[in-house]
Amino acid sequence: MRGLTRSEAGLWKRAGTVLALAALVATGCVGPRGADSPSTPAVDPFGNLRIGTDRPIEIGTLLATSGQGAALGVQSLRGVQLAVDYLDGKLDGTPGKLLGHDVQLLSVDEGCNPEGGRAGADILTSAPIAGVIGTTCSTAALGAADAALASKGIMLVSPTDTAPELTAAGSHEPFYVRVAPNAGIQGAVVADFAREKLDASTAATLEDRRASAGAPAAAFRSRFLDRDGTMAGSAVISEGDYKQGLAQVGAARPDVVYYAAPEVDPSCGLMPRDAERVPGLVGTALVSSGGCFGPPYLLAGGPAAVGTYVAGPDLTTIEMGEFYKDSFAPAYVEQFGNEPQGPAAAYGFDAASVLFDAIVRTAKTRDDGSLSMGRSALREAIYATSDYVGLTGTLSCTPLGDCVPSATIAVYRVPEVPMTGGVTGATPVYSETKSLTDLAP
Repeated sequence: MRGLTRSEAGLWKRAGTVLALAALVATGCVGPRGADSPSTPAVDPFGNLRIGTDRPIEIGTLLATSGQGAALGVQSLRGVQLAVDYLDGKLDGTPGKLLGHDVQLLSVDEGCNPEGGRAGADILTSAPIAGVIGTTCSTAALGAADAALASKGIMLVSPTDTAPELTAAGSHEPFYVRVAPNAGIQGAVVADFAREKLDASTAATLEDRRASAGAPAAAFRSRFLDRDGTMAGSAVISEGDYKQGLAQVGAARPDVVYYAAPEVDPSCGLMPRDAERVPGLVGTALVSSGGCFGPPYLLAGGPAAVGTYVAGPDLTTIEMGEFYKDSFAPAYVEQFGNEPQGPAAAYGFDAASVLFDAIVRTAKTRDDGSLSMGRSALREAIYATSDYVGLTGTLSCTPLGDCVPSATIAVYRVPEVPMTGGVTGATPVYSETKSLTDLAP
């Protein structure tokens, strides 16, 4: 597996180090797996991508680099760029090579919406790309980019999509995987937080119509009820209009309200301000999901956000890693001028690394020195990813495309949050690890 070498970070492993692979390929001592096979590649139902000896390996990125998803998308893109840099085993600002070839990134903005995801996929499929890193927003993937790319047999590896529908039986596209945790895990962890730390006996949920908020809200409700809590109500809001929904759930005076936001929701900082005007929510704890985990929540919420809670990936599990502290974060600052904000850059690095590793295990060298790679074979290699120790944790891809079988979710109390406007190195008030099997009925 292409991961981080033990010599550079004691807890990282891989099957064959990046440095050794780069050196051997450069000297012609070894080729990719299958290099000694016949020059005529096997027939692949989606075709074989051929890369000439003097041509780069082209990788698409389909990330939100403008609009409401830009805070995540730009971070992820930078993580991908650092993964290209690290192909030679060094984060020195000089791109490495993959199997002796330069890597060329073809970047398209998906706009955090289905139309952008579909249009971006169409643009990328016009080029001889090996695979795509994306999307930032689940709405850009679900039934849009994932379907368009799957129809061409092109892998889509997402760094930050969280919608459970993307990896659910019946809606999962076979050429889609993600390295971000399923949002259902977060909902269940927040329910445990509410019962254990807040001692909440009654709860209500808010969910947004815009994107896949129903599953984490449902996971919260199921777990809260399993732990002998009482659901006092739920409401569905639309387009950041919280007033009616808050008034609806506030009538029951719940101990806690969990807002299951889309994965990118810059407007959700308005929720605590609107909640202050609801008499039934005086003293109610407000917990927002990962869609609020960003500077806009603090900016829009202002003083009203202080004392509320936001849930998301536990950054301490990433930031405490030796490679992250000693190599990744310093290189990020050196190349981009500021520190990573949240986990999106690390997820981008892992998404690209998983794709690169699969390419190494799939591509075959032809007699003329060019590379040939079957698209279905690449898919099989990615789905075979198991116990891959990456920057964000250990990745093992399930048949439905979830490569994070378990995730550590943290809950932070504003202003002690690790984001711009918060506190650097903030400590969560609660953290718990859950697996996908914990969500099974």
